Amino acid sequence: MKQYFSIIVPAFNEEKLITDSIDSLVDNFESTNTNYEILVFNDGSTDRTGEIIDEISKKNKNVRAIHRKVNRGIGASTREAIKIAKGDCIGWFPGDNSITKESYRELIVFAKSMSEDILITYSKNNRKRPFLRRNLSNIYTALLNFLFRLNLKYYNGASILPVDVVRKFNLQANCHDTFAEVVVLTIKSGCSYTQRPFIHKPGTDKTSKALSLRNVFNIAKTFMILIKIVYFSKPNQST
Repeated sequence: MKQYFSIIVPAFNEEKLITDSIDSLVDNFESTNTNYEILVFNDGSTDRTGEIIDEISKKNKNVRAIHRKVNRGIGASTREAIKIAKGDCIGWFPGDNSITKESYRELIVFAKSMSEDILITYSKNNRKRPFLRRNLSNIYTALLNFLFRLNLKYYNGASILPVDVVRKFNLQANCHDTFAEVVVLTIKSGCSYTQRPFIHKPGTDKTSKALSLRNVFNIAKTFMILIKIVYFSKPNQST
């Protein structure tokens, strides 16, 4: 049972959508009478994202604005958020508000009463996403399931995990592969999990960088690290 949610909201040049994203979260948590904090990371934005989240955090003590002068990626934001989180569980929400408000509210309500340690989420309407994006995601998921003998529907969703467990890991991923890193390590540490869907907002997908050499290299590196930890050593934990 989850009592206090710490939610990471990564934001890079999201001045047009970040207010709606935070408002959606705030309304969902407050309408369900849930204790929460929202950790918004302005990750080197060059637009008004930083100013906007500062204004919001001044009005709502549950919203914390964290600023970076240069873009360091979701991995760095995740590692810092895990260190400073006050909640007993931690999760992600997109800065572009690409998950419908109603479906995320259902995830919160479910997580508050579930008996499992981890809530893994996946897109219920994945077929409405662009063909290339959808199929790259399917290949990525299938490969992770094969390598780590799992049967998950998605790794990069708005999952919710126990803070006390993820805080033990020495996380190393820098991009979106940080979601897979956290999920795999947490499950392999012995935590139970369940899977629930969310609804993705059509038309919010940005140009995919999945085929860039840098991203492919980062994903391959993360996979090798996970293989080493899961199969050839004890869980890679920080001291």
